[in-house]
Amino acid sequence: ALFSTDIRNHYYAEISCGVEEAARHAGYLTNIFTSDVTDGYLEKLMSHQFDGVIIQTTKITIESLNMLVARDIPIVCIGGSEILNGLDEHLTRLDIAIYDGAVSLFEYMITMGHHHIGFIAPHRLLGPTDRDTRLQAYLDTLHRHNIPYDPNIVHWDYSSTDDIYRITKNLVKSPNRPSALFTGNDNNALVVLSAL
Repeated sequence: ALFSTDIRNHYYAEISCGVEEAARHAGYLTNIFTSDVTDGYLEKLMSHQFDGVIIQTTKITIESLNMLVARDIPIVCIGGSEILNGLDEHLTRLDIAIYDGAVSLFEYMITMGHHHIGFIAPHRLLGPTDRDTRLQAYLDTLHRHNIPYDPNIVHWDYSSTDDIYRITKNLVKSPNRPSALFTGNDNNALVVLSAL
């Protein structure tokens, strides 16, 4: 059983396809569930006796996780979540190197000659701790390269794709526009590309 946030999102769709392919090669069938994982729903699903559970969603409660642990079903969690703390001995975690991945991207942009890099990523992508955030990666990388921070090209206080589109339009019309843009994820990138 694979519990996924939303397979309409390219990121989750790619992971879901990879999980399904790997399971098939190992002789398993994969059932993908995208609804919120409530205790009642999970109880009903678990009556089907899955051989294992893969979770790539934050929409699961600690009670639901404890229910899975109590059934002694192998569990793999993709992506970090604070509710997983303390359950490490019962499950396998595949955490995403958000900070390191973002640093690699910023380093690449800088080696390509970009020293005025715009940043567009919403609050929800900034991570549970400062050290794990894309914004912290941005700030740290600028600091390491002695590149001044320009708050006029950093945007993380928005809530919709319309906002991303508007922000991008404003950035490129600015007399001091960035030479590159970091968007935080693929969905944001599509909106930025559309605006460009």
